[in-house]
Amino acid sequence: MKKREHEFRRQADEMSNLVLSHELKVKLLTKELENLKNAGMKTAELLKMAETTNLKLKEEIICKDWELKDLAAVKHARIQDLECQLDSINLNWKKEKETFQKKYEMLDHFVREKDAVLASVKDAHAEQIQKLENQIRELQRGHKALEMELRKAEWRHTDCLREKEA
Repeated sequence: MKKREHEFRRQADEMSNLVLSHELKVKLLTKELENLKNAGMKTAELLKMAETTNLKLKEEIICKDWELKDLAAVKHARIQDLECQLDSINLNWKKEKETFQKKYEMLDHFVREKDAVLASVKDAHAEQIQKLENQIRELQRGHKALEMELRKAEWRHTDCLREKEA
């Protein structure tokens, strides 16, 4: 009987140990389950926050994309406007250059004509001066010849008068 009691106690101790062991496991598992529930809830909250943040970021990306598209459209329009202005300025510059070139050519033509006229007038004037100088020389020669003839005539007249008086 002692043996049985001993055996019974041993079995009871083993069962008690087994029950304690299971209770401890239950407590640990309960605690672990509670920790997992808390972690799950925190994870769910974090997931919800991440999804909210993700949604906000997507909305911001869409807004930024629209802004970029708007800026690109404005930039493109500005570039086209500046290109049109540049074309207009280049066209006006070409017209002004052509006008200037024509005026310059006309002025150059007039200057050349005036230079040619002036040169011909100078030549004609020089020729006229030469002719007048030649005429002056001829007239001076004629004047000298006439003076000589006059003196000779006066000498003859004086000689005649002397001869008559003598």
